[in-house]
Amino acid sequence: MIRIARRSDEGSMAVAMLATLVGISLTGVLISYVTSQSKASSASSQRGRALYAAQSGLEVAMARVRAAATTTRHTNGLLLGDITDLPCTMPSGQLDTSTSYTVTVDYLKADPQDQMGASAATMATWLGTNALTCGAQGTPTTPLFALLRATGTANGRSRTVWAAYQFRTTNQSTFGGQIEVAGTTTRCVTAPPVLNSAVTVGACAATGKQQRFVYRANLELSLVRTDQTGLGLCLSGPTRSDGAATKVVTCVEGDAKQQWIFDASTSRFLGTSDGTAKDGYCLGASASSALVVRTTGAGTNCATFTPQASAGTGSAGFDASQLVNFSMYSMCMEWVSSTSVHLNDCQQSDDAANVTWEQRWQMPDTSDDGSTTKVGQIVGMKDSSSASNDPFCLSVPSAAGASPALVDCDSSTPTAWTRYGRTSSYATRFQITNSTGSLCLTVAGPGAADPGKFMVKACDGSRLQKWNADPDTDQVTALTEVVER
Repeated sequence: MIRIARRSDEGSMAVAMLATLVGISLTGVLISYVTSQSKASSASSQRGRALYAAQSGLEVAMARVRAAATTTRHTNGLLLGDITDLPCTMPSGQLDTSTSYTVTVDYLKADPQDQMGASAATMATWLGTNALTCGAQGTPTTPLFALLRATGTANGRSRTVWAAYQFRTTNQSTFGGQIEVAGTTTRCVTAPPVLNSAVTVGACAATGKQQRFVYRANLELSLVRTDQTGLGLCLSGPTRSDGAATKVVTCVEGDAKQQWIFDASTSRFLGTSDGTAKDGYCLGASASSALVVRTTGAGTNCATFTPQASAGTGSAGFDASQLVNFSMYSMCMEWVSSTSVHLNDCQQSDDAANVTWEQRWQMPDTSDDGSTTKVGQIVGMKDSSSASNDPFCLSVPSAAGASPALVDCDSSTPTAWTRYGRTSSYATRFQITNSTGSLCLTVAGPGAADPGKFMVKACDGSRLQKWNADPDTDQVTALTEVVER
């Protein structure tokens, strides 16, 4: 007979108790983990809200700074600022019951970029030297920069953001841009940190005041930054000989050694003897990456450059009665025959009177009364030495893809264009359109068989359809060097 052994329950209670204890222990660990994760998530949320509050404070402060304006407009159509209305203190703000911000501001006579990561003591010393006094009448002189410091707080957690704002002034209304060596996006003209030292061609940096140049109407290539006295700093070729070093020096108005004519057809910066005539020299790069003066006799001596649009177009533009394309750098509308125009190199001269009639056009001015749109003809006229100097007008084609023609201004052909100034919409800003705003004046552009061919196309807000645009048109914010401290 087979006897079946009875299963013993000995030890079962101990195992059950052990399992219970293990479960309780794991529950405690899990509760602790969930609690810690919940706290971490809450802390992260509070830090995010604090950062949002700080950013909101910056926006409010910027609106207050920009509101310090007169009712007078500059020739670019923008209201002139009023330094007597600059706010010395900024109001604090409350986003909700537990989230708030505070903002402080200093107005400066020098660029604060190099100090953004400095210690509190170093920054305090620097501000003592470079901050302007601010009182009931604002600042005593026009500031170059404002340093904004916003602290956001959410449920006791704080985050602080610093940002620099560069003021647009009538003698420096350009954001500035890099001047790249053509054929590469890694090398840019780079100014030395020390005055009167040699200029180099170095790695392009996303930020950095040593690579931000402005190509001014007087043909100077000047840094956006200034020296400690507020004077401009210009790229100079003080010695006119092949291989001589270029230097950054204090700008001197009318000094031909500091003037450079950009030749769009060759993408070269050429020297000038008087602001108009070329002197046989150009900018080139040496084997050691120095930016040097070269002779133009051997074409390969001259470097070729691709300046960013934000650097400006030199003397070319509305003040010289030229029509400059925003996408194709320093290229202007030019009369090429009795019936047609073409996009060619802009003539550069520190005296607008030296621009020949082929590139001079009368057009609707959107800045004379502050309006953002004006309707009128685009009129050209041959000089008095020509056999016929009757005015001629640019026609307005009715079909997309058609090219405008030069016609008698009194003919039945439509010649009324709508010129847009600095509108609130990037898409329409600086366009020239037909009467309905559906077709825009443009050129075929890079990659086309004839890049400089004029035509009208459906308006799309592209840079090819913008004319005489402000150099900072592409800048989405006036704040620079935004860092968290």
